Amino acid sequence: MIGYSIAICTWNRAELLRRTLDSLATLRGINDSDVEVLVVNNASTDNTLDVLQSFQESLPLRFVQENQQGHCFARNRAVMEVTGDIILWTDDDVQLNENWLNAYREQIQRQPEISFWGGQIRPQFLQPPPAWLLKNWENLAGCYATRELGDCEIDLDRDHLPYGANFAVRRQMCLAYPFDIKLGRVGSGMVGEDERDFLLRLIQQGHQGKWVPAANLMHLIPAGRMTLEYIASYYAGQAEVQWKKRGQSPCSVPDFDTQQFASAAAYHDFWFRWTFYFRSSNVWLNHKMKSAIFHRWAELSSGC
Repeated sequence: MIGYSIAICTWNRAELLRRTLDSLATLRGINDSDVEVLVVNNASTDNTLDVLQSFQESLPLRFVQENQQGHCFARNRAVMEVTGDIILWTDDDVQLNENWLNAYREQIQRQPEISFWGGQIRPQFLQPPPAWLLKNWENLAGCYATRELGDCEIDLDRDHLPYGANFAVRRQMCLAYPFDIKLGRVGSGMVGEDERDFLLRLIQQGHQGKWVPAANLMHLIPAGRMTLEYIASYYAGQAEVQWKKRGQSPCSVPDFDTQQFASAAAYHDFWFRWTFYFRSSNVWLNHKMKSAIFHRWAELSSGC
């Protein structure tokens, strides 16, 4: 019998985690004998432990402490701790559809040749979002891990990959291709791309993936992430990922020295401030994004 391990890595999001675990408790099939929930507490300093302990009777829950800060350290720890053949990865800030677990199980059981699967991620704003965010949603959806690849089953490839809050994979794949600890978020940092890197390595080795439209969930977006500061930190994190990939083709990082990066950042700072009051949000938001990117490249090029 195939075993299923729902894995969550968490750091200092106790109240969002509580909502996620409440959601898990409503899943169809969650108390079946072939299902477990594993939470890796990645050195949280809030009341995460209290939240986890409060769910031990309502969920088939285990939790472990990983003191090495970093999402990939926590993910790799989860891989070593789970007992299931299939790892269902999700996050500590989601609302799961009640059929999420069974949608994956049904598809996995009839596709023994497939190595990984993914499902829809839609936003759930916990407060009304600002007008500029809604107006520019098409360009900002990636900042909030929104992933919608349609309502039909499709093959997954390098241009159609699931996101980290909602994908399933055979545990043996995670053992063979560990998550790269040079990528992924550390503390409040915004460096990502760890799941994408992992899934691309699977594809490069000939492994197949499938989209599971019915395995959908909502990503909880609190007010603190509906700010220009959050958008800037996201793009600074993307800039750091691109910096780490210098030398690869194609390369997104221009061949600038520190002063040139700083000058480009100052240019976009100026035009952000100038256009904020006189132009539409898509104009000043573009300058805000580029300012964050060039500021981070300036820091990295100077060794900061």
